[in-house]
Formats: sequence, C-alpha cells, structure tokens
Amino acid sequence: MANVGWDRDRAAARAAGTPPHVLTNIAMRRPDLRADIAANPGATPELIRWMNGVSGPGKPQPQPQPQPTHTPTRPGYGPRPTHPGLAAAPSSPGQGAYPPRAGLAAAPYAPGPSPYPPRRKGKAGYWFAGCGCLVVVAFMGLFAFAGLGAILGLSDAATTPSPSVEAAPVDTGAADLADHIALYEQERTKIDELSTALEANPVKPLVALFDWMEDQDAKMTDPNLTAYSAELLADQMSTFRADLEQSVTDAETRRTNASGSMSEGLIDAAGNGFIDVQYDAATACGTHENADQGYQTVGCVKGGSPLIVHLLPDAERTEWHAKMTTVHELAHVYQRADDVRYPDDDGGYQALLAQGLFQGSEEVMADCYALTYLNEWTLSDGVKETGYGYVCGDSERQAIRDWAAGMNAPVG
Repeated sequence: MANVGWDRDRAAARAAGTPPHVLTNIAMRRPDLRADIAANPGATPELIRWMNGVSGPGKPQPQPQPQPTHTPTRPGYGPRPTHPGLAAAPSSPGQGAYPPRAGLAAAPYAPGPSPYPPRRKGKAGYWFAGCGCLVVVAFMGLFAFAGLGAILGLSDAATTPSPSVEAAPVDTGAADLADHIALYEQERTKIDELSTALEANPVKPLVALFDWMEDQDAKMTDPNLTAYSAELLADQMSTFRADLEQSVTDAETRRTNASGSMSEGLIDAAGNGFIDVQYDAATACGTHENADQGYQTVGCVKGGSPLIVHLLPDAERTEWHAKMTTVHELAHVYQRADDVRYPDDDGGYQALLAQGLFQGSEEVMADCYALTYLNEWTLSDGVKETGYGYVCGDSERQAIRDWAAGMNAPVG
C-alpha cells in the first residue's frame, strides 16, 4: 500500500542517520524543513550557519514556487542573474568550493525578461536567485558551474583528473592477488582429495555442483583477474570445500546402517552413504489422491532434497513390498541426478521417455527399474500391489540397464 501523504524529505530531515550532503540538498530545496534540519545531529556547523544566514536561526521558510522551465540555447547570452542579498551556500564536509575550469562558460538560457537585477560585481558567492529562497532556475543552472561539488557534496576537482591529464597508476594489489590465488589452489587440491569418495557414485551430481567448480577455474585464469575478484572466488571455493567435506563426513556415518533395516541397507549401498533415508512418508509425502479406495503413499523423493528418500517404516510393509518401493524411490534419486547431467532435457532418461518408452512416465520407469533390479515380473506379491500397473518388457529392461550403466547405478 502506498504511503499516502508521506513526505520523504521531511522524514529524511528528521532522521538521525541522514548523511550531511543529503541534508544540505534538502535545505536548498525545502526552506520549510530547515528548522528540522538544524535540529538533526547530522547537520554540520557550516550548513547551520548557512541556513541561519539565509533565513535566521530555525526560521522555517515557505517552499519556493515553481518557476518556468528555461531551455538552453546557443552561447552568447549573459550570465544567469542572481540576487545580491543571499548568502553563499554551505559546503558539505570535506568538500571545498572551487572556481569553474578555464574555458567553461555558464550554461545559456533562453531569452526573456528576468525579475531580478543584474549580478553585482565583486559578489562571486551570490549564486542563488529568488526573494530569500532558492528557485528552480538557480538549481537548474548549477550544473554549469564547477562549484556544484561545494553544494551537493560531490568530489572536489582535485580528485578528478582532467581527461588530458594522466591519472596515477592504480594499485593492483599484486600481493593480495597472489595470496587469494594460493588459497584458491589450496581449496581446489582439498576438493580433489575429497572427490575421490564420490568416484563412480551415481549421485555425485547431486552431492556437489562440480560443473560450477570448473566454471570458477576458468575465471581464475582470466589475465585481467583483480584481487577483489580473486578473493570472492577463493571464498566461494572455501565454502564449496566445506560443504563437500561435511557431505563426505555425513556419508561415512550413514553407511553403517544404523537402523539395521533392509531398506536402509539398500539405500546405503546404492549411494555409499550419500543418500539419506527418513521413515516419515506418512507426513512428508502427503495423502494419496485415491486414499478413499485403499491406496497409500509409501515413499517419495522431494525435489528440494533429492538425496533424501522418505519411506514408511519397513514394519508397515511386507519384505517384498519394502524392497520394491525402496528401489522404486532410488530410481527417482537417479533421475534427479540425471536432470543435473542433462539440464536441457536432451539426454539421459528424458530421451527415453521422449521415445515413448515406459509409457513416457517417470513413475512407470521407476517401476521398471525396480522390476529389473529385483528381476521381478509382477507388481504384486499376492498381498500388496505396488507401482503404477505397467510391467515393462525385455526391450525396456535393456534400456534400463543401459541407462543405469551410464549413471553408474546398480541394477541388481
């Protein structure tokens, strides 16, 4: 919802954290807020003295009335008229007033009668116009003068070299750059060592984005690499290494099959501990859409955490049923890993579905993987039925074997 009636300048004038140069800008445009600015702890003594000089201590001024827009025309017109009775504007902290550079004339204005008398000689500080207030004409003309920095807190001319003057060489931070590169190489060496735990693991693409790491390697070889960029890359690689290190540690703990269950044993062996199992399918997987007909969701793999298999406890399933559903869910983990390998859906299992295999369904393909893995030809043990009702044939099972071989996934 919009802040109806909210005055941004007034809020800034009263806010304790408003920078001095912003307060200066507001004081120039909003005389009615000068009392608020004077009470602001961020107002500099120079700003307060200037406000006192133009309006008296703490005396609010009416806002300036809009002035006609002036359009610049060809050079040849005289200097912008100013009022002789106004004090000079304050400079922001650390900024000094400076004269225009040689050869830079004031911006010309369209001809027309001026309500102000001609500029009085010897009063170089009287740049503003308007009866006791700053008018739009004066504000628009400020850009013609190099003294703009003294009003708005912009950089002093001494810090901005002319295009014709060669700037001093910029420190490239060669020492820092070398340190960041060394740290990056150190982290990369450690990552290579950790990665050996994932050799030939079908879920390696899900554990860490190694393709991203290769992109970072390419950036580090850029001949124009700066110390700042190298520091960012090194920090990112340190985070990558720490995450991978934690994954390896967790996998070493998981592969012990803490529960001693058949399903956990299958999952630990399939991913060498890099796939987790949680027996919370009743809450994590939701209710089956045909629950009123006796169907039950016994497992799932969620997109946001593809390395976690959610299952019902083995005790709530027959041994045959537990095997079939566990391996079915493992197939989904491998499909998610394949998605990382082929982000454009132009290879892997997506190509098989596009050919019409497995009825074009990920779920039917997962059933076929379980049937092939366990060498089963039925989706029922006589007590429970599982899966999606389609038993794949020899050609599709061969496609499963070929796909699994490319993934380094076990097939029985």
